[in-house]
Amino acid sequence: MLNSILNSLDTHIAVINREGFICYVNDAWQRFAADNGMAQEGVNWQQYNYLAVCQQAAASNDHDALSVLGGLQNVMNNKQVLFEHEYPCHTPSEQRWYIFKAVPLIQQSGHFLISHQTTTKAKLSILQAEQLSIEDHLTTLYNRRGLEILAEKEFARAKRDDYSVGLIVFDVDHFKLFNDYFGHIAGDLCLKRIASVIKTYARRPGDIAARIGGDEFVLMLSRVAQQQASDIIESVRHKIQEMNLTIAKNEQVTISGGCAVTIPKGDKSDFQTLYYNADQALYIAKNQRSSARTA
Repeated sequence: MLNSILNSLDTHIAVINREGFICYVNDAWQRFAADNGMAQEGVNWQQYNYLAVCQQAAASNDHDALSVLGGLQNVMNNKQVLFEHEYPCHTPSEQRWYIFKAVPLIQQSGHFLISHQTTTKAKLSILQAEQLSIEDHLTTLYNRRGLEILAEKEFARAKRDDYSVGLIVFDVDHFKLFNDYFGHIAGDLCLKRIASVIKTYARRPGDIAARIGGDEFVLMLSRVAQQQASDIIESVRHKIQEMNLTIAKNEQVTISGGCAVTIPKGDKSDFQTLYYNADQALYIAKNQRSSARTA
């Protein structure tokens, strides 16, 4: 009956001895191994050393493999009674996550229970919630929180590899007039169209397009020079003008931008300083009715 119970579970279960050799696997374990090309159906699992497989995986310095190996060894050496670790196990067509558990087998000295249980559904829900928390719902660009989270990572990479990061701050001119004249639905459509233009310039890894306020957008670019950032502002300005978003009395929706470029040095204030400089450049550009003014 016990074997029938274990085979009814969708959790992959195995029992190993103190040397790491597999003594038992349930049907779910066998199906997973067969479906993923790890072992043929009906194989003699007692010839497999699970501990050796973990050691081989950890030899590549993979973070998850190292964690599993360390935790498993701690359990096998009586240093802890339970070890858990969630890890990705993706295929080319599917994202998958599992939680690995290792515990001593009760009343069976020198034997240990290994299980792998899928957490994919819960993990995808969490990732979706995280994505929504950093995404602007109207334009699908990143929001301010998303910009700050990703900027921190990009600044760390730029400091490590010694390359520049540029920031462009855009502000839509006459948007309030457009919104008041045509209504909020047309205003939202206007912002979405402008966002689609700005997003086309975030082409490389590390580039970020974000909407951080009502009509304020940010474009963060890696490995960019000051003149390149200024040229992008001019290019965006022309594309917005070509949309011909005309308001009454011949007023037209346009866009102003200010930019700044830095090579991060590791100071936590690097991003805020860069943003301040770009924002000051934007302020000057708007006051002078200039399309691009750099700081």
